[in-house]
Order: sequence, then structure tokens, then C-alpha cells
Amino acid sequence: MLRGDTLLKINKYFIPYILLMVLLGFKIQLLLTVIFIFLHELAHYYTAFVLGFKGYDIEVSPLGTRLNLKELEEASLEEDIIISIAGPVLNIILAVLFYVLFKNYDYDILYRITEVNFVLAIFNLLPALPLDGGRLFRDILSCKLTYRKATYYSVIMGAIIGTVFFIIFIYEVINVRVNLNFVMMGIFFIFTAYSEYKTIAYVVMGDLMKKRVKFLKKGFLENRSLSVHHKQTILSAMGRIDKNKHMILWVLDDDMKLIDYICEEELLEAVKEYGNITLEEYYNLKEHM
Repeated sequence: MLRGDTLLKINKYFIPYILLMVLLGFKIQLLLTVIFIFLHELAHYYTAFVLGFKGYDIEVSPLGTRLNLKELEEASLEEDIIISIAGPVLNIILAVLFYVLFKNYDYDILYRITEVNFVLAIFNLLPALPLDGGRLFRDILSCKLTYRKATYYSVIMGAIIGTVFFIIFIYEVINVRVNLNFVMMGIFFIFTAYSEYKTIAYVVMGDLMKKRVKFLKKGFLENRSLSVHHKQTILSAMGRIDKNKHMILWVLDDDMKLIDYICEEELLEAVKEYGNITLEEYYNLKEHM
């Protein structure tokens, strides 16, 4: 335990991976990487703590450490960006600091620390989930797109990056230079992208449930309104719901005259009871109740 309800967990593949890397001769580089990845995650941890979030699991795995925030889904867009950027910012600061020290004292260990932090910063800023860059990429897209679409494009980007790592690995093999990290990262990014893709269909319903909890906890939610055509289906309308705002849909006919207005909670109940009918069909059903 690190603090209160913060749990440190060791992934079952971590120890075998460490032993393999030691046998391959990556002792000092591996030690430095593990240390600064852990500091990277602590930067996320303390940033989230300062912002008032609690309940963390820090998992140490072959690909580093990962901070799982139980309450992070309740974070606003701005809070999520601040928490996500904290780790890479720390690595950049450390890289600059140790580079200055290296220029003054010329110790090899200082250069290695600089290199590790620079690589960690660049790697974690890759726009692929679940990396910090992936969350930032999704957050930036969420400013203009729905959370569901932003997640979809983030999944596509993650799959592309995973494929690039596989191509690099194949190129290395052709040139008789085998680096297992490339194939591991390729598998990791593609598997993560596939896992996220399978959950996209449930993102909206899950967000509606979490939004209620957030509303009861904070006592308020920002509103957003949107005009939609009456021939749109309920699921299509739900796909436009904002993760962090309460939405009211104004249903318009072909002449852009108001037919009905529907809040997101009503949409959820409607799809449960009637399935994926059009907004016009739902309005007619309400009229005959």
C-alpha cells in the first residue's frame, strides 16, 4: 500500500521479464527505466491527489507501471488533461536537468538517465491508448467530437502505431537485429486497441450511468443542447451525447419545426423499452400513451 486506499500490484509477467532482460545484458538501463517509469506514475498519482481524486491501483508490468484511477472517469476534460500530461512533463524536466548535469560533469550515468527520461516522455506521448498521449489525443478530439467518436479514432490510431512497431521489428529481423521490445509493444497496442474497440458500443450507456453519480456527487452538470432530425434513430442520437455534459435533444421535422425535446435519460429508457426506433416513431408512441 502506498497511501490510504492506494494498492501496489505486481503483474505476473514482470519478474520473468526482468530475468530475461538481465540475461540479455540490459541491467543498468533496465534499472533506470523501472525507476523513472515509477516516478512517472507517481507524478500522475500526486497530480490526481491534489485534484481531489482517490482510490488508485499502481500495477507494475513488463511495459512499465500503470496507474488505474478508480474515479478518473468522473474527471472533467481539463482535469483529465492535467493528470495525463503530468507524467511526460516530469520526464521532460528530468531529461533537461540531467542533460545540464551531464554537460557539466560528463558522467556516463547522467547521460543514460537523460536518455531514459527523454525516451519515456516521447513514448508516453504517442497517441495510443492506454498511454498518456492516447488519453490526450482522445481528450483533444472530445473538444470537437462526441466521446464515442473520439474513442473510436483513438483506437484506430493505437492499431496503426501497433502495426508500425511490428513493421520495425520485421525490419530489424531482416537486418539480423532482434529487439523483442518492438514486437511486445506491437502486440500490446493492437491488443489494447481491440479491447477498446469491443467496448465502444457500451461507452454511451456507461457514461450515462456515471454521469448520474457525478451529478449527485457534485450537485451540478453543464448542459448542452443539439437539434436532430426526426428520422434519426435513438442509438444514433445517443451517439452524440457528450461524456461530461447533460444533453437535451431538440427533435425537428423536415421544415426544421420543433416536434419534441428529449433529455438523455429519456433516450436511455426509450431504447430499453422500444429498441432502436426513430425519434419520430418514439414521439408518435408517446402521443398515443
